[in-house]
Amino acid sequence: MTLLGILAGILILSLIMVLHESGHFFMGKALGFKIEEFSIFMGPVLFEWERKGIKYNIKAIPIGASVRFAGEEEEEEAEYGEAELKYKADDPGLFYNRPKWRRALVVFMGPFINFVSALLAIFILFNLTGAIIPQLSTIEENTLLSQASEIKAGDEIVSINGYRVRSAVDMSMALAAAVPGSDWDIVYSDAVSGNKRELHLAPQKIEQTAIGITYLDDNGHFIVQSVDPDSNQADPVLQAGDEMIAIEGIAFSDSERISKIIASSVGTPLTIELIRNGERMRVESAPSVITSDMPLGLYLTQTHNFGDIVEQTFVYPWSVIRSNIAGIRMLASGQLGLRESLAGPIGIVSMVSETVQQSTTFRQAIEYVLMLFGLLSVAVGFFNLLPVPPLDGGHLLFAALEGIKRKPLSDRFKKIVTTAGMVVFLSLFVLVIYLDVSRIFGF
Repeated sequence: MTLLGILAGILILSLIMVLHESGHFFMGKALGFKIEEFSIFMGPVLFEWERKGIKYNIKAIPIGASVRFAGEEEEEEAEYGEAELKYKADDPGLFYNRPKWRRALVVFMGPFINFVSALLAIFILFNLTGAIIPQLSTIEENTLLSQASEIKAGDEIVSINGYRVRSAVDMSMALAAAVPGSDWDIVYSDAVSGNKRELHLAPQKIEQTAIGITYLDDNGHFIVQSVDPDSNQADPVLQAGDEMIAIEGIAFSDSERISKIIASSVGTPLTIELIRNGERMRVESAPSVITSDMPLGLYLTQTHNFGDIVEQTFVYPWSVIRSNIAGIRMLASGQLGLRESLAGPIGIVSMVSETVQQSTTFRQAIEYVLMLFGLLSVAVGFFNLLPVPPLDGGHLLFAALEGIKRKPLSDRFKKIVTTAGMVVFLSLFVLVIYLDVSRIFGF
């Protein structure tokens, strides 16, 4: 990790948190809540000023943000007699004295701002790179789709193995969730008639000259997903996570020329340019004749059409939320491991740092940062809406229950639930910090 990359990671994560807390802050001001303090970052105060009764400060540890409403902490302090109240109990400006619907709006506005900022980042990104839509772009030879005469380029992919596909994220999740060696059930919409049709594809083996990788086209970045152990005469040099740049000086995006040079070079080492762990490098790997599963061959269309960009701007965040829910299910079922699926602030900063480091141009760095900002903003908004105290979703749950009961919840109930939620939250926080550190230092 470079210093610039680490600073970029901290800046992105802090900006997301500041925007989140700003949502609470400005909605609270608009709805008449008394606010005591708005802080940027955490830890000891470095600079502080006061305006209209609100303290604004910048703290020493450059991550996070917070807003403190009047009355939030005093209710607990008064219960145990630990502090003298600053306000009268019936002060209408105190947080818990405001109407339930106003409290719910203030709480919800934090995640809402995260979603809005994600939409803006994704819209800018798709205007730069184009958007990937669930339309079949081409059918390549030696793929399962090439064996099916009924499907053709231009058809719209509706679902894969029952997983609804509206974006590139959905397709990635559908492919990730598939059981290796299992059949494929694809629903697609015919480009001419618009009728939905079903396609069943059984796995097949194929002998081909290849460098022995599967990869994912991530907006023009070709990321290796798996490496065949028989590649390079059973001595693999490529690794999962490598980003393919070029082979023998030919851009990896030029699939036709790449296929030709690989097919004509059995046993002859080819120079491959790639990015690994943020470092641009060259390795040599000889194409081999490999017997493997025939690839599905489902390649989606990248477009700069404004209507498609606008549509995907709204579809993409929802797909990210669906992928988070699917990831939780895969984690519970054992399909995903904790190490691969959870990341905390250290892991996020590390990820942003490596992403910035991989950039070869300033434009590419901007694209990477926009993508990560959008994904993380959606993730933060979604995570905060989970109905677990002390998250925003926990407060919304309390407000909903009070609305259903038409009377306040007992302090004892809220204290028990909040304590249990805090234990879960802190345990999860300790776990992700451990996983972040173990990934970085390799233990």
